[in-house]
Amino acid sequence: MTQADKRIEWKMRFDAWKASGLSVAEWCRKQGVKDHQMYYWIQKFDYEAPEQELSETQWLTVKVDEEPINVTTGREPVFIHFGAISVEVRQGANMALLSDIVHVLQNQLLTNAPIERVYLARGSTDLRKSIDGLAVIVKECFDLDPFSPSVFVFCNRKRDKLKILQWEHNGFWLYYRRLERGTFRWLSEKESGAVRISPRQLRWLLDGLPLEQKQAHHEVKARTIL
Repeated sequence: MTQADKRIEWKMRFDAWKASGLSVAEWCRKQGVKDHQMYYWIQKFDYEAPEQELSETQWLTVKVDEEPINVTTGREPVFIHFGAISVEVRQGANMALLSDIVHVLQNQLLTNAPIERVYLARGSTDLRKSIDGLAVIVKECFDLDPFSPSVFVFCNRKRDKLKILQWEHNGFWLYYRRLERGTFRWLSEKESGAVRISPRQLRWLLDGLPLEQKQAHHEVKARTIL
């Protein structure tokens, strides 16, 4: 069998597995396929696929009124929605203050859903993977539940991009952050798998700090008054 024939065969298996709704282990057991080979081809096909962000780009036709809207009077505010929160922006608003508000609300979105655990994927991850590809890593490689009240954080090789996967109610959140300057203080690639950290450590990581802050205040576990 040539390499091209093998690729066609595994692509058919890959498509069949995707359509089955089964886990990799279950599908391989039913089909008599070695699961480590299936993992290899899943990563290969996911790596070669274009990013979902690019493939989902759509263009819409916008109808413009014949009479232009007067935006200099300040009578038509702009509303920015963050979940249940709306921010009204009027003409002459302080853009620096608005930027700070947007940054706070973006962080608040991540903390609104109940988070019991935070896991970091050691080493580098191909961030062309989107929700399905990252969920497979969580389930099959880390042996964790992507639907649990947890946050799963992935970083690229250059340490300047992050993706965060989180399940909430009836769907996944996929957060994407790209640094224009600097890098994240990520874990070494010498080990693989996932490591659990605290939500507090995640905030340090997002701010460019190491996970261990020796001068940070320690948690007080005593719960007595007298």
